[in-house]
Amino acid sequence: MTREDLVRCEEELMFKSRYDDLFELYKEYENECRQNGDLEELAYALEYLSFFRISEGREEELKAYLDDLVELRKALAQHDYKKYGEAYAILLTRKSYNTPSVFESIECHKEAINIYKKLGLYDDAGFDIGNEDAFGYLGQLYCYQDDYELGIHYTTIALKRAIAVRDNDFNVGLYYRRLSVAYLSMGEAENARKSIQKAQEYFKMAESYDYDPDTYADLFGSCRQLLTECDERGHSNEFYKQWLI
Repeated sequence: MTREDLVRCEEELMFKSRYDDLFELYKEYENECRQNGDLEELAYALEYLSFFRISEGREEELKAYLDDLVELRKALAQHDYKKYGEAYAILLTRKSYNTPSVFESIECHKEAINIYKKLGLYDDAGFDIGNEDAFGYLGQLYCYQDDYELGIHYTTIALKRAIAVRDNDFNVGLYYRRLSVAYLSMGEAENARKSIQKAQEYFKMAESYDYDPDTYADLFGSCRQLLTECDERGHSNEFYKQWLI
């Protein structure tokens, strides 16, 4: 089966909403690629299979495809770092989202950052890995791990970059809210308060041109609760982690 054959069958199955058959089609293509030793097409098939949204009960199967894809991308990168390294780094960051251990998530993402260093794509002021702000995501992970100093450090880098490149106000507000959670978790109520107030400013600006009543009701509600916590803390650090996004 060629890629053209695959795409043609895929379009037909998608049109008929035959998603189970589509999954089996890609499994067949995967097996053919393995038999033929076509590693690039095998990576294409595994990418599709690992992203596939299918009925519940097959999560382990999808995870196995992701693990296979990581090993394949790693092998390709070791063979030709310049050609395949970035794809491997992007995949490592994606894998970090699917790893239950925060420590392992951090290690995956740090490895991706190191690959960007080797490729000359690293920038102390911030850069993206795929669609993810590298330092912003690392800051979030460190906060989840209760390492708030590093969480603040990397989130601040991402925040400065977002403001410098005039990133959307919504994202800037999220970074400020995350900083407020980190400061509050460290017992620094005044710094937390300042960050919450800045978050509110940016959320109000974002709301003015991208109105979504449900989203902003939740955002402003979280900010009000965080401000209350600055005056009289009533919850644990674990409770605040819902606002680290």
